[in-house]
Amino acid sequence: MGKRMTLPDVTNVFAPDLSPAEFRQYKVICAALWCFYNEGNVHYSNGRGRQQSEQLRHPPPAIPTELDCTSFIHWCFAVAGCKDPSGTGNYMGNTATLWGKGRFIGGPDVKVRSLLPGDICFYSFARQGSGMVGGNGEHAALHISKGDCMSHGSEHGPRKTYYNSTEDNSKPFFGVRRYEF
Repeated sequence: MGKRMTLPDVTNVFAPDLSPAEFRQYKVICAALWCFYNEGNVHYSNGRGRQQSEQLRHPPPAIPTELDCTSFIHWCFAVAGCKDPSGTGNYMGNTATLWGKGRFIGGPDVKVRSLLPGDICFYSFARQGSGMVGGNGEHAALHISKGDCMSHGSEHGPRKTYYNSTEDNSKPFFGVRRYEF
């Protein structure tokens, strides 16, 4: 079983000093940042369910041809050697497979003041407590550090956004979940 992340920040990290779980947590963020700095190689598609699971296991610079917000997150976890956050074992899913309808998958809810790199922030028009259904009205982004998230929710490629920015996110902030490394 994976370990919970403990690395509070990913800047000025000396990798040999990290525990195996912290190193996997760090690699998740590195994968997201690689996509950000190589956005010309990362393409958006809302093609849920079209990915081949083996495509999600190839590290940079090999990336799947189509990614939406959740397949981007699954890819970051897969190339870092982390447990599948959806718990399916094939690194595929949508917002509902990560956090939906009261089904707690992979870990606990997180208070915003306790955000750690690798936490997943969710956005939805659903009311708090009503659960997410995994449709087009929902979005997920990967928290990378100090309130900044990496979002891959449009054709504009991966971009940094602040976790609760209404300018950068078209959907209201819904909550945060923490997954195992």
